[in-house]
Amino acid sequence: MLITGANSGIGLETARALASGGARVLMLCRSVPRATAARDEILRTAPDADLEIVECDLGSQAAVRSTTAHLTGTLDRLDVLVNNAGVTLRSPQRTDEGHDAMLAINQLGPFLLTESLRPLLVASAPARVVTVASHAHRFAKTVDLEHLDTPSGYGPLGFRRYGETKLMNILWTRDLARRLDGSGVTANAVHPGGVRSNLGNPAPWQRALVSPFLVPPEREPRRRCSSPPKRPSLRPPGATGRSAAGSTTS
Repeated sequence: MLITGANSGIGLETARALASGGARVLMLCRSVPRATAARDEILRTAPDADLEIVECDLGSQAAVRSTTAHLTGTLDRLDVLVNNAGVTLRSPQRTDEGHDAMLAINQLGPFLLTESLRPLLVASAPARVVTVASHAHRFAKTVDLEHLDTPSGYGPLGFRRYGETKLMNILWTRDLARRLDGSGVTANAVHPGGVRSNLGNPAPWQRALVSPFLVPPEREPRRRCSSPPKRPSLRPPGATGRSAAGSTTS
């Protein structure tokens, strides 16, 4: 199982839940030191966890291509791909390759990662692709195709642009599910609910303001992945191309 952004928040807790249940988990992260700290934290609570760090900056297409070439050359199968990593920025930034940073990290990177690993997923069927989207897609009524990579701004606190990239996640997932139909691989997007994570690096006052309305990141993954088998039986449940929502209630 491959989880992007597995060094903190939802990604970390998803990795913890799956690894604690016996799954082999590949933690794809940009920062090796942070990924190492996350891996060590998981090992303190699950000493037998089978974890491997995969270094990759999703904002760099060159890095994604290099990483997926390595993975396809070394893995004999891939049962689950969780596209979890994402960012929200307050003002427009460009990557070293010249792309809008929020677009590159939240959509272009996951798209390229998934498409590059698609043959391996199909060969491993039944398999699943799960993309962490967000109800923030409601901040964007549509995707501005004419300025896809050149937005004039991100909106207040970056919410509008973040929502636009989450809308892209959902639309892409629906198309991916259509193209994977009959392959034994399902593709779905999920809104995890309001989760207390590091997304957007909120200021202390912002964190204090919204924290009472959010759930800790360890709750949902543990509830949803409470007992995965060592060799996951991933028969496609029939649902694919869906966008499901989590809950912020107990």
